[in-house]
Amino acid sequence: MTEDYQLRLGKSKSKLAEAQSELLGIHIDRITGSLDDLRKYYEAAHPVVRSKLVSRLEVNTVSIVESILNVREVVGEQFDPSVASAIRTQAGHKSQYSLAKELGMAAAAISRIERGRISKDTKSRDALKYLDWLKEHGYNPYNF
Repeated sequence: MTEDYQLRLGKSKSKLAEAQSELLGIHIDRITGSLDDLRKYYEAAHPVVRSKLVSRLEVNTVSIVESILNVREVVGEQFDPSVASAIRTQAGHKSQYSLAKELGMAAAAISRIERGRISKDTKSRDALKYLDWLKEHGYNPYNF
């Protein structure tokens, strides 16, 4: 590679990182504002309404996480399926089924993610369980 190309590549990566940081900040601000509004509404709500709010919160949380993961894919942050697979095996789970059984989920979600199909699984509760497990074991490429 020429020096000029390397310089342009470095500048592009820097601009990409800045855009990623800006988009993440926008998402965090939106989430924080929504949570503040929700807290105020919850505190003023009747107990029956509160229970309905709690049940809907799980659905909305999945949607928010999906949105963050998709934004991070657009700006180029990479998930490395081979790292996820290596972490699973180092943790003593030679098979995807073994880990899935421990987590109480379908092995198919682990299989899809470890084949690099993470964007198609972000709505799945099973996928979120697996991604949380990876985070607990030191791999958090999306910083969630």
